[in-house]
Amino acid sequence: MDSHQSDEITIRQYLLNRLDAPPEFLERLDQRMLMDDEFSEMVDIIEDEIIEEYLEGTMEPSDREAVNRHFLRPPQRKEKLRTARLLQRHLETAPAAVSTKLTPAVHWWSHSRTWAEAAACVLLIASVTYMAVLQRGSRSEIAQSGRELTKERGNSAALAQELQLERGLRQPSMVMLSLLQPGRRSPGEPAPELAVGVAVRRIHVEIALPGASPAARDIRLEAASGKIIWRQADEPPYISKGASMLILDIPAAILEPGDYQFVVTRHVGTAETVLYPFHVSTLMHNIEFMNFERGTKVHRRG
Repeated sequence: MDSHQSDEITIRQYLLNRLDAPPEFLERLDQRMLMDDEFSEMVDIIEDEIIEEYLEGTMEPSDREAVNRHFLRPPQRKEKLRTARLLQRHLETAPAAVSTKLTPAVHWWSHSRTWAEAAACVLLIASVTYMAVLQRGSRSEIAQSGRELTKERGNSAALAQELQLERGLRQPSMVMLSLLQPGRRSPGEPAPELAVGVAVRRIHVEIALPGASPAARDIRLEAASGKIIWRQADEPPYISKGASMLILDIPAAILEPGDYQFVVTRHVGTAETVLYPFHVSTLMHNIEFMNFERGTKVHRRG
């Protein structure tokens, strides 16, 4: 078995949460996904293959259960599945829709669409082409198309940022708040900062929990005054590589500039309450663009 095929098997097992390996190996795998562009492209291709098998119903029952239980937990993969399902229906009903006349669509973006719709259109065009190749192409064609799709994603990100500047929108509709450690690590250390602009509609929150207990948690979001502005009961954590994390989406409309904290309580065994403070500010002169396919953040001064 060559190294390329071995990597494909490893990635598929990892994506389906079946890779039985020590934490050090999993950490190196995560780093390789971030640092190695070719390996990262392979991950994208295998994600698409899994989604294609899932939609076509050719997947083994055990694999399908793994997709439902683990693979589709990240929001970006759910969105990827939704897009693939729409494309599949489009290809089934209008197979001739993938045509060569793609360029003229650019001309009306600046007149009648927001930057988000324009970026989505660029990515949709690339995705239609890519999914069409998946339906009929060989493995080498798939790899080449994957590289082209990655390039188009970069183009759509650049286009989104340019249209942000032209239309005065300073943020996408969703931003991420990562709370990796409870409390403050030292006296006087500032709390994590969350910059929220007028275009933001949702906050994607990831809270790292101490230990790896599967017990559900009660979560409260409190303002500095102690007023509870949002709560969620019996929320199960996401457990991976010996650590546990809460993954939440909250509406941005409930937040105003100021200090807040998440109060996380576990009731199994000895009651345990952990606090995660953070500060909300209004973004005025920075451009912040989230890439949820990768789970990374690009922050640039405007």
